[in-house]
Amino acid sequence: MTTMEMTVPVEETIRALTEDHHDLLDEIQRLQGRMTSLVVYQSELIGDLERAQAKVRELDNVVDILATENQRLRDELDLVR
Repeated sequence: MTTMEMTVPVEETIRALTEDHHDLLDEIQRLQGRMTSLVVYQSELIGDLERAQAKVRELDNVVDILATENQRLRDELDLVR
């Protein structure tokens, strides 16, 4: 095999590898964009979860206050539960 004959397959191999490399870079960029979207969505969900948990604590406090007030009124009126 001559040097010229060896050069053509090497160049074709390099060209094919370069195309594969570009395809892989495009796929990596697409996946990074998708990952960014998922991280943003996860962050929103966590924020929603934290707000929901805060609302539960707030409602628990209201229930405690109302239960205490209810008991106080019952005690004042001598009502039995």
